[in-house]
Amino acid sequence: MKNLYFLVLVFVSLISSSAYSEELHIKSNKVDVKLLSDPDSWTYEILMNGESALKDDGQILSFMFNKSNDSYFWGDKEYLIIQITTGGSGCPAFFRILDPNKEKNSLTEEFGTCSDTPNISESENGLILSFPTREPNINRVWRYENGVLSEKST
Repeated sequence: MKNLYFLVLVFVSLISSSAYSEELHIKSNKVDVKLLSDPDSWTYEILMNGESALKDDGQILSFMFNKSNDSYFWGDKEYLIIQITTGGSGCPAFFRILDPNKEKNSLTEEFGTCSDTPNISESENGLILSFPTREPNINRVWRYENGVLSEKST
């Protein structure tokens, strides 16, 4: 199984309450992940070209690392796979795909089986994510192709 690494693109200073911002560049688009903190909750926001693509309160957002090309980008269109960490051990994560496009950026709904260890591969027209389930030898597979996310049975 392919080892996947992810990096939370924000770092929290225990001394300072100031927000930290990290930027990634995708060809002609710009991804800007910001963490805003307050005493009670965290807010993560992904901005693309200055517009909000995703904002989440109380859950950690991170990008899945593509070890095969040493970047966070997947496929020819440079998709970003966002891991949403729930903070629980029974259901550690869900995922979304951010599809950068010059005309309109699109973001899938959350998907996955609660597993934080998907097997990710690239297809000719997109991505394939296979997740283990609690049942032995059964995986659930999602395909993101031509802008459409669909679950395929295995």
